[in-house]
Amino acid sequence: MKTHFSKVLFLTALFGVSLISFSVLAVPPHTPGLTTGAPVGATWHEWEVRAYNDRSPTHRYMARQTICFRYVGTVGTHDSYEWYSNSYFNWNGRATQEGDQISMHGDFWNEVGHDGMTWQLTTQENAANSKLLEQGAGHWYEWIENAALGWSVGFANTLWTKTGKKCEDPATHRFQSAAVEDQEYISPQNIDRRNIEK
Repeated sequence: MKTHFSKVLFLTALFGVSLISFSVLAVPPHTPGLTTGAPVGATWHEWEVRAYNDRSPTHRYMARQTICFRYVGTVGTHDSYEWYSNSYFNWNGRATQEGDQISMHGDFWNEVGHDGMTWQLTTQENAANSKLLEQGAGHWYEWIENAALGWSVGFANTLWTKTGKKCEDPATHRFQSAAVEDQEYISPQNIDRRNIEK
């Protein structure tokens, strides 16, 4: 009888601790975050994203861009962000984070060209200097609206790296030309027409 009571007490305590643990994990702010430590509406933080063709057997390199995030608060269990690209003109949107999972949406051409990205943050220590290297990996998909189901620009795997740089406010940022390969990749003439839904 004493053993049974001890087991019940132990299991009850374990269950209570597990509930507390799960509730703590679901409460923002999440760490690491896209702008860890920045207050609401403060500075923009730069990340680099590299895209690799998910449909290619060799996962051919497609593009590299930089994206700036600004923390704008929490919604339930999510941290919320605004983002813009400081390497591709007028490309912007919103992002949300729950735990290590990031989900993003945005437009690269006003109301016609759209992006979606889902990726997961990872953090690893740099053996050379013991600093944390904030990275992530996931998926990126782009499409352009038409009268039917849209044209697929691409489905890509992504590698994200936090650059450690702060970005200018998008209202004052002066855009430099994107890399030539990125301009060619995203131009309307180079959309893979084989991806058009019939």
